[in-house]
Amino acid sequence: MNTVGMSTFLPNLRHLITGPLDVWMEEALFDAVVQFCRQTELVTLSRTISSWATGREIEVSNDYDFIACQILRLNDADGIKLTPGVDYHALSPNTLTALTDLTGITLWYAVEPSRESVCAPELVERHYTDVICNGAAATLFLQPDKPWTDPQRAAEYQARFTEGIRHAARFRKQQSNADRVEFDNPVRRHTFY
Repeated sequence: MNTVGMSTFLPNLRHLITGPLDVWMEEALFDAVVQFCRQTELVTLSRTISSWATGREIEVSNDYDFIACQILRLNDADGIKLTPGVDYHALSPNTLTALTDLTGITLWYAVEPSRESVCAPELVERHYTDVICNGAAATLFLQPDKPWTDPQRAAEYQARFTEGIRHAARFRKQQSNADRVEFDNPVRRHTFY
């Protein structure tokens, strides 16, 4: 996956806020990218594992720049969906352990940037720069005892950031597999006396 540095967002962020040092701005941008990726599950990757023995732990994301923030689906070689708690156990969003011997596993997962890489997915930069900059501006305007501190503007940018996250998350949900249902409330028949 292609990545970009936080400095690519800086020109757009400077249109929203002036005063903070570039280091603070890049830190706020990185935090906004992580929050955006976590809440939207927009950036997804897949990985194939040829053999997975019982009790063996694996890292979901084998990419240095990203860690998994949500496991979306695991399929076996025949395309059958694996069941958490029966076939595998999630120790964290980025660590799984096998409960049975498995072969030909395909993992689908959402990712966020890792703290070590300090980069953003190019997809986010290309389509959601304004959303990320709104989130970073909200954080920066809330910094206490700074000349640029302005809680009212922070609330305005936070609302824009939240709306951008909702829009991206809605897109991801609409494009996801229909059998990935987050809430299932079956109809229950009751006998009334």
